[in-house]
Amino acid sequence: MSNLVAVKTFFTRFDAEQAKGLLDEFAIPNFIMADDGGGFYPSLTFSTGNVRLMVNARDLIKAKQVLKVLED
Repeated sequence: MSNLVAVKTFFTRFDAEQAKGLLDEFAIPNFIMADDGGGFYPSLTFSTGNVRLMVNARDLIKAKQVLKVLED
């Protein structure tokens, strides 16, 4: 994956994992980037809300459309 962009930022890895699963269902390549010690220290992200769901720039519009369901 090149030209990566954050499609959405979350406060918890759990929320990001739900969104990741949704993108996976639509075959949109993605991954979670978080400063939480690989999931061992989830409290590190609570203060920053810095759990980012990353996609390729060319998939950004499609990914945003898919994730709009989470806002409803």
